[in-house]
Amino acid sequence: MLGIVLLASCTVSEEIQFNDKDIKITLTNLKKQDEYSSSYTIEIKNEGQLELKNLYLFLYYPILTNNGSRTNPFKVEAKPDAPSPINLKKGQRATFVIFAPHKEVFGDSELLDLENPAIELKGIVVRGGKELPFEKSGISINNM
Repeated sequence: MLGIVLLASCTVSEEIQFNDKDIKITLTNLKKQDEYSSSYTIEIKNEGQLELKNLYLFLYYPILTNNGSRTNPFKVEAKPDAPSPINLKKGQRATFVIFAPHKEVFGDSELLDLENPAIELKGIVVRGGKELPFEKSGISINNM
């Protein structure tokens, strides 16, 4: 009796992991329109291996507390330089512009940290054929 032995060659491929540090966010322009409004130009670059889809960028002014500050639920959405949805493959970039009329949107609140605006980036990362939501927030404009 003759037996046939099949050897299956299995290669273990490392699955690419998502790392939000692969998303580079750069403030490219800041214009103070007057004491009550500012505009920000922000570039997002995908330096990772995975595709990013449906990107949305928001700006907010943190709420001052006794112990520092916290996230503000009221945000201003950025306008992308290209038609939506914004999708970025490896090495691609997109530019967003945010016009923030402080007084009109947020009023004369002394509880807002108007000197240290922050941004929030939301989107979907495509990994292994699946689309997984992600969020990167609390990034201070002054630390870019």
